[in-house]
Amino acid sequence: MNQSILRLTVILVLWCSLLTQGQTQSISDSVQRSLTFEEANRMFEEGNYESAARNYESLISVGPITADLLFNSANALWKTGNRGQALWRWRQARALSPTDEDILLNLNLARSELGRPPVEGDLLSLLENYASSLSPHNWAVLSLVLSYGLVGALIWNRIKSSNNQSGYGSVFVIGVLLIFMMIGASHLAWRSRGHIHDVVTIEEDAALRFGPLPESKISKRVPAGSEGRALDRKNDWIQVEFEGGAKGWTRVQNLGFVFPDSPLSNSGQ
Repeated sequence: MNQSILRLTVILVLWCSLLTQGQTQSISDSVQRSLTFEEANRMFEEGNYESAARNYESLISVGPITADLLFNSANALWKTGNRGQALWRWRQARALSPTDEDILLNLNLARSELGRPPVEGDLLSLLENYASSLSPHNWAVLSLVLSYGLVGALIWNRIKSSNNQSGYGSVFVIGVLLIFMMIGASHLAWRSRGHIHDVVTIEEDAALRFGPLPESKISKRVPAGSEGRALDRKNDWIQVEFEGGAKGWTRVQNLGFVFPDSPLSNSGQ
């Protein structure tokens, strides 16, 4: 009996020790990340944009990724002349924070310098942009919640009415409203999921070819910062349709996916 208690005590002590070490390591990593982020901010303020950009991009590669981190990286990249990568990071930042006015302002200033129209900041665009960031699991949960809401409303009004016919009117109204909400959410999801394949060229003069082969004829050279939508993928080649109608195949390394969870992106950008 005493040996069993002793064994259990040793196990508990070891478990608590491991848990404490894990928490200590996590706190240490968080502090180190914070210091690195502040160091990058200091470099940017001092005008050392290349070093700042390297630090921001290093933090992005290890995660977690935040809108502020992407926004700061985009600012530094733009200052170094990497316009394609900067535009890509601003697009990613806006996907995480659709209502951030600073992100939208810088994005539109960049698009203006590149000869593009501004990104709209209307409510529908914001909703579509936010909806694009939701995963299929998120949409499944939302649909489930709305379904349960409909059932709950029907049950509640049924109880409240106590089998009185006058209660059916409110049940009908609530039911119709919730159904319209579900239809609206589904429509928004359908429209927004197209944005999950949005891409930006991050390399200058990226070759756009007629086919997904190195020997395929080049149809056009696309400047860095060109925005489009990925249509298909074959190995390391992505078929893209750019704003303005240009369409063709280019290497995946020439592109930055606005939403890294796009089925056509396996790079974890």
